[in-house]
Amino acid sequence: MTTHEVGDGRSYVVADAIETLQDYQGEAAAVFLDDAWARPKRYGHFGVEYDTHPFDDDQDAEGYVDTSITTTEVLDACYDALMDGGWLIADADDWLLPRLITYLQEEWGTLQRLTAVVAIERLAG
Repeated sequence: MTTHEVGDGRSYVVADAIETLQDYQGEAAAVFLDDAWARPKRYGHFGVEYDTHPFDDDQDAEGYVDTSITTTEVLDACYDALMDGGWLIADADDWLLPRLITYLQEEWGTLQRLTAVVAIERLAG
Protein backbone atom coordinates (compact mmCIF):
# COMPACT_ATOMS: atom_id res chain seq x y z
CA MET A 1 0.00 0.00 0.00
CA THR A 2 1.21 3.50 -0.85
CA THR A 3 -0.35 6.57 0.76
CA HIS A 4 0.12 10.06 -0.67
CA GLU A 5 -0.82 12.93 1.62
CA VAL A 6 -2.65 15.63 -0.33
CA GLY A 7 -3.12 18.15 2.47
CA ASP A 8 -5.68 19.04 5.14
CA GLY A 9 -5.74 15.45 6.44
CA ARG A 10 -6.65 14.04 3.03
CA SER A 11 -4.80 11.20 1.37
CA TYR A 12 -4.67 9.25 -1.89
CA VAL A 13 -4.14 5.54 -1.26
CA VAL A 14 -2.89 3.06 -3.85
CA ALA A 15 -3.56 -0.48 -2.63
CA ASP A 16 -5.75 -3.57 -2.79
CA ALA A 17 -9.22 -2.03 -3.00
CA ILE A 18 -11.26 -4.49 -0.95
CA GLU A 19 -8.71 -4.73 1.85
CA THR A 20 -8.08 -0.99 2.06
CA LEU A 21 -11.68 0.20 1.72
CA GLN A 22 -12.63 -1.72 4.87
CA ASP A 23 -10.77 0.98 6.82
CA TYR A 24 -12.95 3.76 5.34
CA GLN A 25 -16.49 2.55 6.09
CA GLY A 26 -18.76 5.50 5.29
CA GLU A 27 -15.84 7.97 5.36
CA ALA A 28 -14.44 8.11 1.81
CA ALA A 29 -15.36 11.24 -0.13
CA ALA A 30 -14.25 9.56 -3.37
CA VAL A 31 -13.00 6.21 -4.59
CA PHE A 32 -10.99 6.10 -7.82
CA LEU A 33 -10.64 2.77 -9.63
CA ASP A 34 -8.00 2.80 -12.37
CA ASP A 35 -8.06 0.97 -15.68
CA ALA A 36 -6.69 -2.30 -14.33
CA TRP A 37 -9.25 -2.64 -11.54
CA ALA A 38 -11.68 -4.78 -13.50
CA ARG A 39 -10.56 -6.21 -16.78
CA PRO A 40 -11.99 -9.70 -16.80
CA LYS A 41 -11.75 -9.95 -20.58
CA ARG A 42 -8.27 -8.52 -21.02
CA TYR A 43 -5.73 -10.77 -19.37
CA GLY A 44 -2.53 -10.34 -21.34
CA HIS A 45 -4.01 -7.56 -23.47
CA PHE A 46 -1.50 -4.88 -24.46
CA GLY A 47 1.25 -7.29 -23.40
CA VAL A 48 0.54 -6.69 -19.72
CA GLU A 49 -0.16 -9.58 -17.39
CA TYR A 50 -1.83 -9.13 -14.02
CA ASP A 51 -4.33 -11.01 -11.90
CA THR A 52 -7.84 -10.68 -13.25
CA HIS A 53 -11.23 -11.94 -12.13
CA PRO A 54 -14.82 -12.48 -13.33
CA PHE A 55 -17.39 -9.67 -13.22
CA ASP A 56 -19.69 -11.63 -10.92
CA ASP A 57 -20.32 -15.16 -9.68
CA ASP A 58 -22.42 -15.95 -12.76
CA GLN A 59 -19.65 -15.25 -15.27
CA ASP A 60 -17.61 -18.15 -16.59
CA ALA A 61 -14.25 -17.90 -14.86
CA GLU A 62 -12.38 -20.30 -17.12
CA GLY A 63 -8.93 -18.99 -17.84
CA TYR A 64 -9.03 -16.34 -15.16
CA VAL A 65 -6.12 -16.10 -12.80
CA ASP A 66 -7.88 -15.07 -9.58
CA THR A 67 -11.39 -16.30 -8.90
CA SER A 68 -11.31 -15.44 -5.21
CA ILE A 69 -12.93 -12.05 -5.89
CA THR A 70 -15.27 -10.54 -8.46
CA THR A 71 -15.68 -7.06 -9.87
CA THR A 72 -19.00 -6.75 -8.06
CA GLU A 73 -17.26 -7.43 -4.74
CA VAL A 74 -14.94 -4.50 -5.45
CA LEU A 75 -17.97 -2.33 -6.21
CA ASP A 76 -19.70 -3.43 -3.00
CA ALA A 77 -16.59 -2.50 -1.00
CA CYS A 78 -16.63 0.93 -2.67
CA TYR A 79 -20.27 1.45 -1.75
CA ASP A 80 -19.62 0.58 1.89
CA ALA A 81 -16.62 2.94 2.05
CA LEU A 82 -18.27 5.98 0.48
CA MET A 83 -19.86 8.65 2.63
CA ASP A 84 -23.31 9.92 1.67
CA GLY A 85 -22.82 11.99 -1.46
CA GLY A 86 -19.42 10.39 -2.13
CA TRP A 87 -18.12 9.79 -5.64
CA LEU A 88 -17.13 6.55 -7.32
CA ILE A 89 -14.86 7.28 -10.26
CA ALA A 90 -14.14 4.18 -12.31
CA ASP A 91 -12.17 3.78 -15.50
CA ALA A 92 -14.26 1.38 -17.60
CA ASP A 93 -13.78 0.07 -21.12
CA ASP A 94 -16.52 -0.77 -23.63
CA TRP A 95 -16.91 -4.30 -22.24
CA LEU A 96 -17.23 -3.19 -18.62
CA LEU A 97 -19.23 0.05 -18.89
CA PRO A 98 -22.69 -1.42 -19.63
CA ARG A 99 -22.24 -4.07 -16.93
CA LEU A 100 -21.03 -1.44 -14.47
CA ILE A 101 -23.98 0.88 -15.10
CA THR A 102 -26.50 -1.97 -14.86
CA TYR A 103 -24.99 -3.24 -11.61
CA LEU A 104 -24.90 0.22 -10.04
CA GLN A 105 -28.52 0.92 -11.01
CA GLU A 106 -29.73 -2.45 -9.71
CA GLU A 107 -27.70 -2.49 -6.50
CA TRP A 108 -27.18 1.19 -5.62
CA GLY A 109 -30.57 2.44 -6.80
CA THR A 110 -31.19 5.91 -8.11
CA LEU A 111 -27.95 7.72 -8.62
CA GLN A 112 -26.43 10.41 -10.72
CA ARG A 113 -23.83 9.40 -13.22
CA LEU A 114 -21.61 11.01 -15.76
CA THR A 115 -19.78 9.15 -18.45
CA ALA A 116 -17.02 10.62 -20.53
CA VAL A 117 -14.62 9.46 -23.17
CA VAL A 118 -10.95 10.31 -22.96
CA ALA A 119 -8.74 9.68 -25.95
CA ILE A 120 -5.19 10.75 -26.56
CA GLU A 121 -3.79 10.80 -30.03
CA ARG A 122 -0.08 11.08 -30.46
CA LEU A 123 1.41 12.16 -33.73
CA ALA A 124 4.86 10.98 -34.69
CA GLY A 125 7.42 13.68 -35.16
